[in-house]
Amino acid sequence: MNNQTWFISKCDRCGDQVFFYNILIKSLIETGNNIIHVTNEINSYLSHIIKGSVIFRYEISDSLEENILKFNKLVRSNKYIIIICPFIPYEETSNIILNDSKVVENWTIFLKNITVDVSICGTINPSWIDRVNCSTVSSQEKFYGLVDKPSQTVPSQFQKWSNYEVDNFIKIENEIDTPEIYFVKKILVKYKIPKPSLTHSLIPGDGKILFFIGASSIQKCYNYDSILRLGESLMKKFQSEIIFIYGPNEYELYSKSNSDNNSNHIYFESGQFDQLIEMISLAKLAFTHDTFYYHLLNLYGIPHVLVSGGGHWKRFIYPNSISTVITNRLPCFNCDWRCPYDKSYCISEISEKALQYSLVERYRESNLGFKVYNSDTNIDLYDYTDNYVKESIHSNYIAKNNEERSKELIVKQEENEKIIVKLLEKQVTIDNLLLKNNKISLENDRFDDVRKSLMHKLSHMQYKLNIIYLENEKNKRSLELMGRVIDHKIKHSESNDH
Repeated sequence: MNNQTWFISKCDRCGDQVFFYNILIKSLIETGNNIIHVTNEINSYLSHIIKGSVIFRYEISDSLEENILKFNKLVRSNKYIIIICPFIPYEETSNIILNDSKVVENWTIFLKNITVDVSICGTINPSWIDRVNCSTVSSQEKFYGLVDKPSQTVPSQFQKWSNYEVDNFIKIENEIDTPEIYFVKKILVKYKIPKPSLTHSLIPGDGKILFFIGASSIQKCYNYDSILRLGESLMKKFQSEIIFIYGPNEYELYSKSNSDNNSNHIYFESGQFDQLIEMISLAKLAFTHDTFYYHLLNLYGIPHVLVSGGGHWKRFIYPNSISTVITNRLPCFNCDWRCPYDKSYCISEISEKALQYSLVERYRESNLGFKVYNSDTNIDLYDYTDNYVKESIHSNYIAKNNEERSKELIVKQEENEKIIVKLLEKQVTIDNLLLKNNKISLENDRFDDVRKSLMHKLSHMQYKLNIIYLENEKNKRSLELMGRVIDHKIKHSESNDH
């Protein structure tokens, strides 16, 4: 259906915003629909990647009538409007606004004055602000994604305004490995809207190779020195300009490396997003270990290599012909980034050789097709693409007992943390007793030291047992992969003999 007006509320993180744009909003725009997209200030950069879009900032300092008047004026002359709402559901500042009943009432009335054909709560586990926005706006049909919990708790201030009786949740079970794509596909099929096509780069860029240094957390980052070595290697091999790109979270790394005269190190503040987009859109190749940049690279059709950890395996990956995905496939995949190891070996054990091979391969043939590689300390590189396409979240390499074991380890970690907190609380009581009874203080100290020593040993033994178990499962996985490599080589050899 063309020329409908769609209301979409998505107020969470920036990487998810671009992903959602790639799998849904891009398709709605391509089929001539109008979009009203509610998000928060940190996602105002969307206006740089969506041509013809305009930003409307809802100002709490303005009257309700002024906000409605300015918004209605934009609606009459624009097909894509980005509303910057006053609430950021994950920040303390929103609590201050929530305590102002007039702000809450005005925002809700403002939404009720918007009439659309379809409204979509953009998150799969909806934040309260997305749920409130979609429930309040006037639309014939509303859709909400659902994993297990319908939403975070909606603040009581909104209870009287939200139309919960019209909620329409699309049931998404936990075993769905790509819930956002599943959610979007259901909606697109219902309205007979073609699935959006990601850009496939056919024209080589200006020859620059980009290396994105940062990620949303240190846990997801590949080794920095290794990234620098990879850049230097490609610069020598192809005589190409290498650019290492740093964001606000990597300023310290940038300040240490910007004196390097052999390569270009560029630091971007959040307000320079348009310059970042210009640089991305002209590149020939890129490396990243962060899905935000990965989504942008897919949007602009830039060939790339993504280092992907196992925290949300498959969930945010596109089978795009310009993409190479490389990881170290462990039995604890899909841990939701609650790593049972001391660090993320699904990323840190990927070999530089594997990344160098993947980057060179993608540089020489940008449209060679979608590739998924495995790499670890035993196997530099194994092509896992065919298996990746066939597997689902429970029918692949994750044995049921491994999954349950990983969950047990996480629970034990949480229990240990609670015990430590309780012991610290009890320690205050022990200290007070010692002060009152000096005669037995030395004896108490001795017992306390023994107790601490035993607890430390027990904790260390448990940690070692956990590591041994997971290492054993990882080694079994490596043996399985090595067996497949050997079988493949034998079959290839036999076919050549014939």
